[in-house]
Amino acid sequence: YIDGVGWMALEVTGSGAGGETEPTPTPDPGQDPGPGPSDGSGSSSGDGLSSGTDTATTSSTDTTDSTDTTDSSTNSSTDNSTDDSTDNSTSESGNKPDKPTLVIIPRVDPVQYKPGIVLSATVENTSFYGNQDFEKIKNNVRVVCDISGYIDHIGSEDITISNIKLINRSGEDITSNFNIQPGVGKLQMYEAIVEVKSESHTFDYTGEEYSWHVYTNTQLLSDQHHLEVTFQASRRDAGSTQNYFTCKVYEGVGESRVDVTDRYYFKNVYGYINVNKIRITLQADTSEIEYSDLKKPVSEGGYGGRYDPQYYTLTADPEVLELMERLGHRIVSVTQTGETLTGRGDFSDTEIGAVVIKDANGNTVTQNYDIKRLKGEISVTTK
Repeated sequence: YIDGVGWMALEVTGSGAGGETEPTPTPDPGQDPGPGPSDGSGSSSGDGLSSGTDTATTSSTDTTDSTDTTDSSTNSSTDNSTDDSTDNSTSESGNKPDKPTLVIIPRVDPVQYKPGIVLSATVENTSFYGNQDFEKIKNNVRVVCDISGYIDHIGSEDITISNIKLINRSGEDITSNFNIQPGVGKLQMYEAIVEVKSESHTFDYTGEEYSWHVYTNTQLLSDQHHLEVTFQASRRDAGSTQNYFTCKVYEGVGESRVDVTDRYYFKNVYGYINVNKIRITLQADTSEIEYSDLKKPVSEGGYGGRYDPQYYTLTADPEVLELMERLGHRIVSVTQTGETLTGRGDFSDTEIGAVVIKDANGNTVTQNYDIKRLKGEISVTTK
């Protein structure tokens, strides 16, 4: 021990008794023992976001006299120390993890078709997604690359990327920290959406076939494209039918025009063709029968002793009666309910039941009539 210096290692020659060497003193517990052994790994954050190179720092202090020695025990100790240090360094280096593999795929939002549109993949409209390792870091890096791809028709085309670099938030190029695999993205263009609505219309029944070719289009097509609507619906009888139609879009005019319907998606909204029924009124039998006529035989113009409801009265607007005559419509049967009259002073309420109306060709047209049914009363006189 040297005052003011501390413990020092001393080599003692074999001049002492027995030629033995004194043991090396143990350092003072209060003294800094100097740098410890290095693990060869250096300092690293482990996520690849730093551009610093991992290094192992080795420190050694020569604490022995430069005098050569032939002591065999000293040489043996030095050789063993050197071998252990070398083996340890190799082992640590061999355990260094592989670089993460990043799969990076470009993405561009799909667009709706319109005449003349061309969608190209650019730095401004391209974002990126990828495998799990890339998703972990993508918010902390900027992808710099060459981008290629465009589309000018309905469908999809590839987006390719090359010369990829990753820049961290500090502006450092950290590409070398990763194995990068570029993926292929897709540019997509979908049909232009056009809403076409057929109008509804209501007619009164006349026996004619009705159609209504009126529509509205809420989206304007380009000057080069022309919409053609073909109506397919009509109605003759009373009731309602959806006003069906189909759409075609053509580019150009005349024989040289080109069908470009497949560039559009049509949202068809169908109106209705409505046909109103004819309104007529039927009054149930309201006959007052003379008792004598009731008892008179049928062969003599009487009722043969019994009377059932059988007469009715038709009333309607003059134009309706004229239409019925023009169309050849006639009431062929009317079912009435009421009691049978057989004696003097008998009476009964009457009601209209089923009605059948046919045209001149024998076709039933009752469905075209809105029939108002009025009750009646039949009776037999007391004389």
